[in-house]
Amino acid sequence: MENERMPDDKPNAASDILEKITAFMLARKGIAIRFLYTVMYYLIFVILTTLVNICALVQFVFLFATTKPHEQLRKFSNKINTYTYKVMRYMTVTENTRPYPFSDLPPDVEPIEEEIKF
Repeated sequence: MENERMPDDKPNAASDILEKITAFMLARKGIAIRFLYTVMYYLIFVILTTLVNICALVQFVFLFATTKPHEQLRKFSNKINTYTYKVMRYMTVTENTRPYPFSDLPPDVEPIEEEIKF
């Protein structure tokens, strides 16, 4: 009779397993959601890098034509660079705050240098 199990042992073991599975799934749910956001931000990142390249090309065309940088384009490029930086930090799991459009646009990381020298 020592080897006989009580009828209550099986439901407790089953509920323990169910609780462990539930905890496992809940822990992975957050990771899966973050992964989906990361995929979305990767697509945004590809667009941003293309935009940065276009800004650089237009800036150099403007420089060759006028020998001065286009100030509004410099400011815009700085904002795009800062936003790209925030997107990369989120994608590489070094920051928890989701970038724009889920939070405000970030302030500039570094100010624009006043004088550009060649």
